[in-house]
Amino acid sequence: MALECAGTYSITSTCGDTVAEQTIKEYRDEEKQMTKNIIEKETRNKSGTSVKLIGSTFTFTEGYPPFLFDAVLLTLNEKKTTLFNAFLCSVTSRGHMDIFNEAVEKSLDGVAFSSFRDDESTPDFIKKAFPEFMRRCGFTAQKEGEHIDFLEKLKEAAAGAYEKVMSAPPSPCPVDELRSFMTDELSQNEHMLFAKLGLSVPTKCQKAMFTLMAEETDVKEVSSCGTLDLE
Repeated sequence: MALECAGTYSITSTCGDTVAEQTIKEYRDEEKQMTKNIIEKETRNKSGTSVKLIGSTFTFTEGYPPFLFDAVLLTLNEKKTTLFNAFLCSVTSRGHMDIFNEAVEKSLDGVAFSSFRDDESTPDFIKKAFPEFMRRCGFTAQKEGEHIDFLEKLKEAAAGAYEKVMSAPPSPCPVDELRSFMTDELSQNEHMLFAKLGLSVPTKCQKAMFTLMAEETDVKEVSSCGTLDLE
């Protein structure tokens, strides 16, 4: 069974002169017990500041660490910056971490990026923004200007590395702490980050987005004929 679209969720908020438009598409593969959420979002104001997510992805697979990457185009004071962060969240297996790191390094040979292999190599802004269980494994990269091809290369490398992780034996990965952090702390942190950029995005709007991304969808309560199956 391949990934099938299970739902599309759209949120638009307007606060002051800031508009945030986002669409989250949820895909599910029941055979692999995988849920993948793909996020397209643009937050902008009238002065030209904008933060755009281009196919950012959050994947849960039973028995494997949740996988998250952010592909971002930032426009601030007419200057454009391309940003990318990838996280193998809540990972507990050293084998999974080694597989991911080695695959990324092979795919991105010659590309400048910072790995989260150890505390010394992890950038300070990642340490300040994310808890330890989110930055045990992953990488970040950025480049001045707008570089869609660069983002696509990084997405491909990160997704390919996660595929290799899933070919290894599974290992328990607790996700409740991750879900709680995203819906509560991260939503508030991003509200404050947007404010520093001159953008007004209420915490509750970020919380709505992260809830749609991180929480399980309870569609199994509904039968194929569209009525509740109470047995």
